[in-house]
Amino acid sequence: IGYGEFEDYTVRVSSAPSCIPATSVSASSVSASSVVISWLDSNSSPSFEIEYGVSGFSSGSGSTVSVSSSPYTLQGLTSNTSYDAYVKTICSDGSTAISLSISFTTLCDNITSFPYTNGFEGFSCLTVTGDSPWQLGDGSNEGPGSVTEGLTAAYFADYDYYENETSDILTPFLDFNYLTAPYLYFDYYDESNPDTVEVYLIDSSENETLLYTTDAVVDSWTTIEIDLSAYAGMLARIA
Repeated sequence: IGYGEFEDYTVRVSSAPSCIPATSVSASSVSASSVVISWLDSNSSPSFEIEYGVSGFSSGSGSTVSVSSSPYTLQGLTSNTSYDAYVKTICSDGSTAISLSISFTTLCDNITSFPYTNGFEGFSCLTVTGDSPWQLGDGSNEGPGSVTEGLTAAYFADYDYYENETSDILTPFLDFNYLTAPYLYFDYYDESNPDTVEVYLIDSSENETLLYTTDAVVDSWTTIEIDLSAYAGMLARIA
């Protein structure tokens, strides 16, 4: 009919390898100096090695640690650094298999000097995640046409995206032990559309507390103030 394609395949079925690579390798609970590496294994009585290094390192040139089981916490990492890691399975017959590599970036060191400010001149030391991540701009892209300090602000271009998409910005951990009456201030603008920004406090155990939800329309730059004095003495991130 003039459309479509023809394909021809040769399928070869062979014996499974004697040592199968680890699967579902993941990185979680990333901090400034540590990360939890997890994986699944289908071999009998294996041991493991994790090799890791700054992103782009060559196999054999990274740091290696012997591990007996999953998960395993890598410690002594450098803050604000991108790493690659993979799991090497060592099977009982002496054969080995290497997993696909994973990547992660350690957080910045805890903030202990206050006031802590960030004018969104970049996203260094901030964690930006989500379906359609926050961007940096001068306010001219469907925005107020200006920023309140510096050259750029963080913005979410909801005009360009579908409904129900989300994006997060998380600060480094803030050590509120140094404060007795902490407050959070930020400048906010949202001309239209029924979207809102939720502000959370996330403690060191990853428990989230909703602190504030913006109005759907804030049609001029407005300073939002949130009292954090109830959390004095905590180690927490703002999201």
